[in-house]
Amino acid sequence: FAVASWQTETSTIVSETLATHAAAAEDVDETWKQSEEAAIERFTRAIALNKLEVAWEVASRFRSPEMWERLAHRAMTRVDVAFAARVYRFVGDASMVMSLERLEHVEDTNELAAHVLVLFERDECYDRAQELFVRAGKPKEALRMRRDLKHWDEAARLAETHQQDALDDICREHAGALEARGELDAALAMFARAAEFPGQTAAELRRSRAGVARCAIKAGDARRGARVALELNDAPTTRECAVLLESSGYFSDAARLFEQAGAFEDAASVYVSQKQFDLAKPLMDRVANAGPTASSLRLRYAAAKESQGALAEAAESYELARDFDAAVRLRLSDEMRDAERAFAICRSSASQEACAMAAAYCRAAGDATRALEFLVLARRGADAFELARETGNVETLARLLGDDGVPEEYRRVASYFETAGSFSKAADAHRRAGRLDHAVRCYLKAGDDDSVGAAVAVAGDSRDDALVARVVDFLSGDSSDAGNGGVSHSAWLFKLHVALGDYDAAAKTSGVIAQQEQEMGNYKLAHAQLLASHVELMKERKSVPGGLNRQLALLHSYVLVKSLVSRNDHEGAARLLRRVAANISKFPAHVVPILTSAVVECARAGLKKTSLELAQRLMKPELRAKIGDAYKRKIETIARKPDPNAADKPEPGSPCPFCDAPGGAYEMTCEVCRADVPLCVASGRRVTREEWTRCPACRFPCNADAFKTAALAENGECPMCRARVDVDALERPGSGAPERPGRG
Repeated sequence: FAVASWQTETSTIVSETLATHAAAAEDVDETWKQSEEAAIERFTRAIALNKLEVAWEVASRFRSPEMWERLAHRAMTRVDVAFAARVYRFVGDASMVMSLERLEHVEDTNELAAHVLVLFERDECYDRAQELFVRAGKPKEALRMRRDLKHWDEAARLAETHQQDALDDICREHAGALEARGELDAALAMFARAAEFPGQTAAELRRSRAGVARCAIKAGDARRGARVALELNDAPTTRECAVLLESSGYFSDAARLFEQAGAFEDAASVYVSQKQFDLAKPLMDRVANAGPTASSLRLRYAAAKESQGALAEAAESYELARDFDAAVRLRLSDEMRDAERAFAICRSSASQEACAMAAAYCRAAGDATRALEFLVLARRGADAFELARETGNVETLARLLGDDGVPEEYRRVASYFETAGSFSKAADAHRRAGRLDHAVRCYLKAGDDDSVGAAVAVAGDSRDDALVARVVDFLSGDSSDAGNGGVSHSAWLFKLHVALGDYDAAAKTSGVIAQQEQEMGNYKLAHAQLLASHVELMKERKSVPGGLNRQLALLHSYVLVKSLVSRNDHEGAARLLRRVAANISKFPAHVVPILTSAVVECARAGLKKTSLELAQRLMKPELRAKIGDAYKRKIETIARKPDPNAADKPEPGSPCPFCDAPGGAYEMTCEVCRADVPLCVASGRRVTREEWTRCPACRFPCNADAFKTAALAENGECPMCRARVDVDALERPGSGAPERPGRG
């Protein structure tokens, strides 16, 4: 701080701080205690003396924006970048902080001062900053400053002296600014000047000439602008100039430039607006079909061609523009009479208005079927029904509706069919209308096999208790609907239980159906019923009840006999017939023939005791008269002259596949574990653990060797399901234990 010292008369040295510096030297806290004016005075003195730290202390007490601004300005004036950044950071001016931090590594004083002057953003500072940049050997920084400030004249003078290769860019930028302000003549001259500088790249020269083209068009010299744009052969520039020409009313030049730029939609649009259809037509084929612009253009073209009477071209253009109503209207007109193409458009587009026009056309022509078709597509259900009723085509209407109608349409059709007594057709319509109770009632009233099946399907799918109960009552014969007969109600009851997922009831019903067929001697039908039940239950991964298993095993044993005899396996045939004879009450339609076959085959296979017992059984009065003449004498001989030592040939052994307990190969129940042993579908014997496998088609168990032998003998068919199988596709024998059948 400034201190004045002098010697008094008494030779004493006296020192005193100058008044101009005294305020800055005082303690801040003491000054603050004196008065606010004293503190402000101290801040002012500190700023004047460049005591920035002292000024900071006072400003931090006051927190006055004006003080911080003065302090920052003083730091900038002194080129104290770090202190200035500190002040701006404190007041939260992030942009100034970032700008100053970029200057921290500038070492040249003149360059640093120039950058600081630029930050002041004052006109009087820019000239001084330029001078300092040049003095520091950084003229490009000065040029960049002038270009950023859009001081084009100063920038051009600097470039002339220090960077001539930047003159073309400066002229283009200057011209762009003039163009934006609407000073077109000056801009045109500046773009032209920019194009004259040597050493430019093709892209730079193209930008200059594009500016010339634009400004020439804007200034009214359309011919010059169009010529320059075409010479450039640059699609974006050409299209931009075409837009300018179109907006200025130079349509021919605009269309030519649009076409040159590949903007065929725009070119065609200009030609159409000027009614130059001959020029527009070649371009229409090159216009993309998609997009609103293309559609709008095609519609305008079509309307213009229609007004000229060129209906074929108009209709085609309407169709391409997806205005199907107009296309159909023209093709159905008296002038064109192209009805088939109009109908095709209606079917593909499903336009309701177009379909309504087609329906009216067909109705006038007396074509009721097509009229109905198009009324349905037009969603005019009431009109369609009235026409169908008048012309007797309600069945055709129902077919046309398919599954795409609405409930009200189906209800009209159903009511008509019900009144006419066509209950099955009425039921179909009720079902489509969602009126399932009416559908089931009509299906059952129809009573034919297909209708009952449909009722079962509806009830099963809906799982509605009332509908299910109604169908069950019908199938049980307890309903007023059950009156037509002729339907295998038990078979449908089985299918109903399957549809409902009640597999236990389905199995019981299947057993009843099969037994009925079996008792009537329809063994193939009974076998097919039981097989279908097994397959259905296995598909649903449900356990097959033991009773159903045993029923199928017994019936299959009888079916196998013929196959075994043809392969000369008489012992196998005899033992299977003995199994059937033991349950002969389940084959009431063929008791005598079965017992007769059993006697003959057992005698042939060495089962003499069984043959004798069965022959004596046939001698009962009620059976004897029914024995066939070919076998009667032989059977009578066996029965009347019994061999007292008659015995059966020992049965081959086969261990139980579940517990390994010994047992007969044809015994279907293990005496030890009491399990039902699975039947080999090829031989009728027990399956063995070593040979156990499955048919690839029906998945029924079998012994591998026996299955291969049987399949080869029967044209590759499985003895159970009669499906053709590849014996090489059998699972590896013995891969896992056989599944234990269900009980019950």
